[in-house]
Amino acid sequence: MEKKKAVLVVMLLSVLLLCHADVGGSAAAQDLSPYDCYDVCTTFCVQYAPDARRMSRCEIKCGIECDG
Repeated sequence: MEKKKAVLVVMLLSVLLLCHADVGGSAAAQDLSPYDCYDVCTTFCVQYAPDARRMSRCEIKCGIECDG
């Protein structure tokens, strides 16, 4: 029974360490060039395609967010 507890603790610690390491890697994804930022943001805006007004507003917000 003690071995099972030890294995469980080691597994939990491993998962926690892997999750923490993944968070550090996502910081590099935030260093996108303005073009990449705008491209990603406007790709998200496509969900508003049926409503031209909402899509336009989303693209304007992308321009503001990615330029500044």
